[in-house]
Amino acid sequence: MVPWPFGKMRITFLWLLASLVLNPCHGQGKKSQFGIKTGVNVSTFSASINSDASSLIGFHLGAYMKAPIQGNLFFRPELFFSSQGQKDNYKYVPNGPSAGSTTTTVNYLNFPMLLESGRRVSLQVGPQLGILLSGHEKGTIGGQAVNDDLKEVMKSTDFSFLFGLAVNASEHLHVGARYQLGLSNIFAKPQSGPVDFPSIKNRVFHFFLGFSF
Repeated sequence: MVPWPFGKMRITFLWLLASLVLNPCHGQGKKSQFGIKTGVNVSTFSASINSDASSLIGFHLGAYMKAPIQGNLFFRPELFFSSQGQKDNYKYVPNGPSAGSTTTTVNYLNFPMLLESGRRVSLQVGPQLGILLSGHEKGTIGGQAVNDDLKEVMKSTDFSFLFGLAVNASEHLHVGARYQLGLSNIFAKPQSGPVDFPSIKNRVFHFFLGFSF
């Protein structure tokens, strides 16, 4: 079950997307564009526990719609799969020798709802709802293999804010980059363990190539 307010937010997102699909013409008689997109993610988390963190390279793949509102202002809902996470080098003590390393990979189905402004170069900003599909940590710590399913200790939803730029190389082809600023803690706080267990949020640089029809 998706907790409030995320359940209500997801319903609102889907309602807006459906309304645009059913009404493809907006803004001064211009028609909506549909497209596909793919690209590379460079991601980390906002905090780590007993480790030195480094970026993980992932990917994303999905679709979008670009609906004119007025002039050079557009509404751009998207739906895409995103693989992200981070690498951790664990320490026995701070600044001490390595105790091993792991790679944490989390996969989301993301629903951004963006406003896009501009023609040749455009600014994209807006909220994003992420639905967790899976989470795993794999590696070695203290000579012991680690292969943990994290989904049971992670929250089912993630709320973020996106901002970035896109360059429209032609009528149908565009490239761009965004930053995903995670706003919600993606892990459930443990019932036992360190009292100061940090809030961990997603941080993702998102480089994409899109083609519209």
